[in-house]
Amino acid sequence: MDALVPITTTTLGLRPEVAARVVAGLSSPNPIFERLGGVVRRIDNKRVVAWLRPMTEAAPSSGVPAAILAGAAASGLALSITGLGFQALSRRLATVEEQLGRIEAAVAEVNRKLDSALFAKLKAALQQAQDAQKSEISDNRQRSAHDAIGGLLEGQQQLKDLLAQAVGLRRLAAFPVFNSLLVACAAETCCRLEVGEIGLAKDRLGECCAELRPRAQQMVEAFIGSAPGVYLQPAMAKAVPLARYVALKRRFDPGLTDAACLEQVRVDLWQTAVQKPSARLSGLPEEIVASAHSGPLRTKMVRRFLGESYLPHVLCEVFGQAEQVAEGVCAAEGFHAELDFVSRAGLSYASWKALRPPPEAAADDVLLLVPQESELAALLN
Repeated sequence: MDALVPITTTTLGLRPEVAARVVAGLSSPNPIFERLGGVVRRIDNKRVVAWLRPMTEAAPSSGVPAAILAGAAASGLALSITGLGFQALSRRLATVEEQLGRIEAAVAEVNRKLDSALFAKLKAALQQAQDAQKSEISDNRQRSAHDAIGGLLEGQQQLKDLLAQAVGLRRLAAFPVFNSLLVACAAETCCRLEVGEIGLAKDRLGECCAELRPRAQQMVEAFIGSAPGVYLQPAMAKAVPLARYVALKRRFDPGLTDAACLEQVRVDLWQTAVQKPSARLSGLPEEIVASAHSGPLRTKMVRRFLGESYLPHVLCEVFGQAEQVAEGVCAAEGFHAELDFVSRAGLSYASWKALRPPPEAAADDVLLLVPQESELAALLN
């Protein structure tokens, strides 16, 4: 146990019995645990069971149980935002900008407003934050950090307005706009932590999470939940098995069982099965349907929508983006849970962030942090 922080540090590789307990709690038909970013907690009372933190910015190795990592890389924010620096957030923003550039022309009315000037402003703010982090002069550090926060707040407001518009129109541009907003919120929090404003950082991140979660759920319902029968048809079985669909829904309803989820989609599955092929896409946003009808491959998709030999790639891409949004919200909420613990324990964020595994586990790439009151603590004695 760390001398300053009431936490036992180990790794998943060093304590496989603990990893097995976490896997069982996350992946059973009636799960008792949920993972929010790097936080594993009980579903019933929301008590933290453990924190997971990658030791590098690279994706955790294949040795980590799949049930723990499921979806973790999707948000681009890793298991825990604590493990990221401003350079990683800048790279994430560049990836989002590139994604936006590939969006179909059908969302031009949104794209025009999310222009390079806004991304330039966000990048400049991240650079200021990075400069503040490196500065050894206290006054310069404070000034750069607060300048960065101002730019990030301004960018967030613009992104919120654009997101509301894109979601209302059910446009695919909603996904990169949402991801940009997520990065801006995470960066603002990191800036405040750099200048010692842990209470304000926690409160502001809590406000962001409260706005992001309902918006993310609205997006999942608009793009996925509006036509579950399309995603769960036989032709999509390999790409989107029922377990993957349930996992996405469970991000917004942690207690949802496989059976309950199936009951939710029973009617739509039946209606999809009896409809004519031309009517099966009617519940999807118009932009997805238009994409399905454009180009030789997508025309083939419409003609043979239920054929075993063709995979509807556009639907798989949209489903993956919905997973990315859901995982991003969980990463932000997990970050907030970390800051809440650090604040209540009267710790400095620097001491929390500096936690490292014991020497014998140095080669493992996922740090396991178990609080004193966790039900897993007994396994570590």
